[in-house]
Amino acid sequence: MKSARTLAATALATLLLAACANDTPGEPEHTDGTNQEANAQEPADVDLPHSGAPAVDDPITELESFQRDPCSIFSEEELAETAGYPVADTKSDADGATGLRCRYSLASDDHHAGGFSAVLSEPGSEGLSHIYSLNEQGTTELFAEAEDIDGYPAVFASKRDRRDLGYCDVYVGIQDDITFTIQLSASDDRNAHHDTPCESAYELAELGMETLHGGAS
Repeated sequence: MKSARTLAATALATLLLAACANDTPGEPEHTDGTNQEANAQEPADVDLPHSGAPAVDDPITELESFQRDPCSIFSEEELAETAGYPVADTKSDADGATGLRCRYSLASDDHHAGGFSAVLSEPGSEGLSHIYSLNEQGTTELFAEAEDIDGYPAVFASKRDRRDLGYCDVYVGIQDDITFTIQLSASDDRNAHHDTPCESAYELAELGMETLHGGAS
């Protein structure tokens, strides 16, 4: 696992350098939020995937337990001991713009450690096709395809590119109409993840996908 993640991180750095060429600074906003709630309420009459998004060849269907409790995707012990993300607090809620979400506040003794959210988009929200469509419309300042995670397509995207301030979102297609998203915030420059927010978000997505792909325990 370590060597695979190292290779993925190397490829990831190359992609992010290429994406930086056209970046414009702005306020941190999550790409998912524009119309996904409305999309989720509309009839599913759109052919997926579209807008150049890749198909999800092996959709993850055993999501019921994670939809009931998105905080079950990660354990605090796993985050602290395996990934080096000590957790101070968790909060589960339903973010109307994006879907079911668990928010993790990270612990630190001497600075604001930031945190991240793990989000399962609502069924019918068009999954990665929605993100690719926003990019086609020119509403994303950051858009960079990432290495697949265990065969599942992934992309970094945000309406405002604030990687230099420690923000990054990564979206993983787990069904053609559902994404698993990590939204990472590490704004304090003393934070270990401040300078590499996309690499850190991708690492968390890899960890979460191990659980999601394994189904309910």
